[in-house]
Amino acid sequence: MNLIPNRLISHFAAVLLVCVFSAVTFAQDKEWRPVSPAELSAKQPIVEPNADAEAIFWEVRIDDSSYDDLSLRHYVRVKIFTERGREKFSKFDIPFTKDMRIKDLAARVTRADGTTVEIDKKDIFEREIIKADGVKIKAKSFAVPNIEPGVIVEYRYREAINDAGAKGMRLAFQRDIPVQEMSYYYKPFGKQDPNYQNYNFTDTKFVKDDKGFWLARRKNVPSFKEEPRMPPDDMVRPWMLLTGTRLGITGAGPFSISFTVKDPSSPQLYWGGVAAERMPLVKFITKPNKEITRVATELTAGETTQEGKLRKLYEFAQREIRNTTFDTTLTDEERAKLPKVGSLEDILKRRQGDSQYVDMLFGAMASALKMPVRVAFVGNNSKMFFKPEMTNENLIHPGAIAVQVGQDWQFFNPGLKFLPFGMLVWYEEQNPSLILGEKQYSWSDTPMTPHDRSAAKRTGKLKLLDDGTLEGRVKIELTGHLALNYRLDNY
Repeated sequence: MNLIPNRLISHFAAVLLVCVFSAVTFAQDKEWRPVSPAELSAKQPIVEPNADAEAIFWEVRIDDSSYDDLSLRHYVRVKIFTERGREKFSKFDIPFTKDMRIKDLAARVTRADGTTVEIDKKDIFEREIIKADGVKIKAKSFAVPNIEPGVIVEYRYREAINDAGAKGMRLAFQRDIPVQEMSYYYKPFGKQDPNYQNYNFTDTKFVKDDKGFWLARRKNVPSFKEEPRMPPDDMVRPWMLLTGTRLGITGAGPFSISFTVKDPSSPQLYWGGVAAERMPLVKFITKPNKEITRVATELTAGETTQEGKLRKLYEFAQREIRNTTFDTTLTDEERAKLPKVGSLEDILKRRQGDSQYVDMLFGAMASALKMPVRVAFVGNNSKMFFKPEMTNENLIHPGAIAVQVGQDWQFFNPGLKFLPFGMLVWYEEQNPSLILGEKQYSWSDTPMTPHDRSAAKRTGKLKLLDDGTLEGRVKIELTGHLALNYRLDNY
């Protein structure tokens, strides 16, 4: 329901992809591994003949056996073949957030004659690369000297994440350069067997290795190449999701605790657990409130149809409530000092709230008029073509308020400032939606806006002058998704 955080997340993910490509590293030990004569003398890539650079190996070792921190050790070795490859690997950013620590960072270059040059620790510095909407990302940055075609570049480091586990981690099995050997070593918590889901590939699985680790490996992996109008990356790149059954506490009393079980191997159990965890959100929206009922009743006075009433409530929420998510006059500091929200009546009284609260107020007013109201969690077609059998709650987000009109569910998102009544953003349309109520859930597909509602009309009054110049006035009119995208890009 809140578009801006989704965009920020997308931008953040794109930055991370570039940074991870630029900096994944470490080994099984604390020393550099020997470079073979064949690696030193190689004049041509093995996987792709015209590659600018090729990873000889790309390894990540994930240790989730500790009760405290999650540890990832990275080690990559790359052979440089062209000037473009040299430019790509001469500078590096290793991103991290406040809950992460980067340790044991090292880099070196090995020339064709076998001599090596290591980066000096004093040449590694820390800088801020993203700061927006309360998100701050820093990076360990450094330049690598003496890179030229024919050399081998190696990097390694250890990544420690506080109070984290490997469940939910995504493992990429294709990179932006070809890789001769890509390996993930994984030590699950509690000496368990690894649980995981494969996306877009089936030829790789974890097999038991040494010292409690399991190994998933692919060889001769070509580089990922973007193509015009291709599906989202996550529908094309091979990747793996580390999973596992989780318990979520939904309530606690003096003598009892209620919890949910989210088992990825069973879609029914998994989504039932997800729904149970999130049902308090629906109860927050539909909690009876006299002031909200009064305002909703006054707004819809004279309307005889349910659609007419919903349209009045939608227009009020979108136009009369100051949407702080889209308020460009607010600074980050002012945003942080906005009053806390205790109930949706606060939004009504203050006439302001962020995108999510605008949506929830709309839902509360519809519920006050005795309409069946739910929260719709939907996928994002710009990232993944979601299906319920994909038992991964990170693939859905609270996208709309669902209101039952007759026998069907209709979807509304007034918190997206420029979104017309009866539409969703394009990447939420024609998408399986988890319709979440106070006590149960169901699935329903979101509709698709008819193509004739998203049109570009161009008209002009033009005059051809004697010297061949064409002058006049041209008007472009956009509707539907085209108009929404234009407004979001330019507001």
